[in-house]
Amino acid sequence: MGKYVLENEYLRVEASTFGAELQSVKDKTTDFEYLWHGDKAYWARRSPILFPIVGKVWDGRMLYQGKEYPLSQHGFARDCEFEAINVLDLNRKFNYRFSSFNAMAFLFKSNEDTRKIYPFDFELYVVYQLEERSLKVHWVVVNKTNGDIYFQIGAHPAFNYRNFDPEAPIQGYMKFNRMGRLSLTRLECGGYAATERADLVVDENGIPITKDTFAGDALVFENQLNRVALCDKQGEPYVELSFDAPVVGLWSPAKTGYAPFMCIEPWYGRCDDSNFSGTYNQKPYINHLLKDEIFRSQYVIHFMK
Repeated sequence: MGKYVLENEYLRVEASTFGAELQSVKDKTTDFEYLWHGDKAYWARRSPILFPIVGKVWDGRMLYQGKEYPLSQHGFARDCEFEAINVLDLNRKFNYRFSSFNAMAFLFKSNEDTRKIYPFDFELYVVYQLEERSLKVHWVVVNKTNGDIYFQIGAHPAFNYRNFDPEAPIQGYMKFNRMGRLSLTRLECGGYAATERADLVVDENGIPITKDTFAGDALVFENQLNRVALCDKQGEPYVELSFDAPVVGLWSPAKTGYAPFMCIEPWYGRCDDSNFSGTYNQKPYINHLLKDEIFRSQYVIHFMK
């Protein structure tokens, strides 16, 4: 496992080859750590990459072409060692224009172990690009199967609350690019999507984060949002994610009241509906590539003072 660092006059960003996971994003002026540090008393991860599934498959098994494959929640990429690769080589391969001074890249390839639980060949690239007070996170999936490939991919970064107070009635606020009545997908049965939806009314003040906000697990919005900000107790945003993903999940572990952080999670996919009986290629928001086709996407994290 290796650690790699990007920094400029504003931020210092650290990532690990294990899971290609972000480890730290620190403000160099204030010394504020934006990223959760992975204390297992609450949640041992920091910013895992969800691949080749987002959430859970029903009953822990994926059905494809008459065979069953065991897939644990959020897939296996987050628990695999990636290879740090030369950014300039990546530029040549995919016609990117990353500077080797402000970007770092990681690669994971399918292997004998992954094929036992996911019957496809692939290359998964993750690139972090630092620009002033923003971090762009790029995903590239290449189909190396001699045929079609199906997959989901998602992010799960956790951000510290500012001035965390476990006794505060409100820990902060969430603000979206849309106001008014939004449709919220609720989870049930230990993390599967319910077929029922709930309405949530959002005004200019956003949604307050209380001890009850995540009592029913994650809040999931489908095809409605492309920007979510985490704000302090005064309603001032200090972390904002912008994305094109069709689904976004908002989550914090709520078993013992407040945890000191909240996750903002853009997803190209989501968990199965309860009692889902379809095959893997029929999952909600599944992505499909033909042989040698390439999937590219990104989301951006903006860090305010």
